[in-house]
Amino acid sequence: MKRVKSRTQLAVMFLLGLAGWAAVVALMVWPVQSLAPLELSSEFAACLLFAIGARLLAFRAFRRVRIALDSAFYIVTVFVCGVVPAAVLVLITLTFDFLIRFLGGTGLYRLGEASWRRVLVHGLYNGGLPALVLLSIGAFFGDEWLRTLDDITLSWFLPTYALTFLVIHYFLTGGTHWLTGTKMEAVGWFIVRVIGAELILVPLSLAMVLGYRHQGL
Repeated sequence: MKRVKSRTQLAVMFLLGLAGWAAVVALMVWPVQSLAPLELSSEFAACLLFAIGARLLAFRAFRRVRIALDSAFYIVTVFVCGVVPAAVLVLITLTFDFLIRFLGGTGLYRLGEASWRRVLVHGLYNGGLPALVLLSIGAFFGDEWLRTLDDITLSWFLPTYALTFLVIHYFLTGGTHWLTGTKMEAVGWFIVRVIGAELILVPLSLAMVLGYRHQGL
């Protein structure tokens, strides 16, 4: 029974991760009018640098779960560069982090400990899921609307966007653990604590976006 649950979890993670990668690649190959294409600008490079830095400063909590307060920079990228660039940044950051920790022996899996299928699934899922969630929320509004928000509207909409992203992302992440038999109470308490930690940086995201609007990079 435990083995069946593990396979179910792996299948769900694979589908979610693959969907994220497929959606981002599709929008890069076939761009849509409402979403700006990826541009390798200095703004994108700065956001990527901060996101990778935050990810590399991740810490362990709640047993083997790794927490990194990098979501603040994903939100900034949405409002500065666009939804598709933000999704690409998520894929680059989290895939790079996964590979570095896997090869360095500090990640969830180490060389020789797990099958290549499991490692591949977690690699896809690690960046694919948050990219899919970020992209889905942003695509609903479109870049043109997000970039034309006045400061007052931005001050409440950006935290709402960030909260929506965090709740959906961690709900799906927690759901995969529930598939293996983890108690819902434990999953729910984990989600609340992690989201609370992530929300501390939302004011920083807002300050960075406002600063960029009025004073540039």
